Amino acid sequence: AAPAAPRRPGDVRVQRGRGRKRALAATVALLAIPAAAIAIWALGDDEPARPSGPLRSSEVRAVAETFATAYSNENAGTLRRLLAPGVKRVSASDAQQGRAAVVAEYQRQFDNDDVQRYSLTGLEVTGGRVGRAEGTYTVTRGGRGPLRGRLVLGVVRRTGGAAAIELIVTEARP
Repeated sequence: AAPAAPRRPGDVRVQRGRGRKRALAATVALLAIPAAAIAIWALGDDEPARPSGPLRSSEVRAVAETFATAYSNENAGTLRRLLAPGVKRVSASDAQQGRAAVVAEYQRQFDNDDVQRYSLTGLEVTGGRVGRAEGTYTVTRGGRGPLRGRLVLGVVRRTGGAAAIELIVTEARP
């Protein structure tokens, strides 16, 4: 014969049926409210979202236009911020590698020429993992004739999300 099940004391209530389901639903609801509040707080950061993924054409265009404006204003600080640390600059006459060397070359140009304006025309822009901006540049200089040529910029996304120039190729044209 099977042993008899122990009897429950009479003062113990056992929830059965709908009452048990309501108690479970109320417990889940009470626990969900703080969990949702914590998730909203954690995800609702006040900082703007950092861009990631492939570059949009508009980002590449903005970098090219900022480059032209910085050159026009002979602003080495803005150029420094636009350049990736390992940037390469190549022209028919010389080449530089690294942000400091490239900025130093542009500063040398600013010191030797009275730059009035650096303009880009016919700018063709593509986005992607490595963006590309290609066009014709004209450097208008005070007291001297303009410099003209082709420019190609290779643009990448840096770790912090900002677009930066990784490659500068220039080809002077009369």
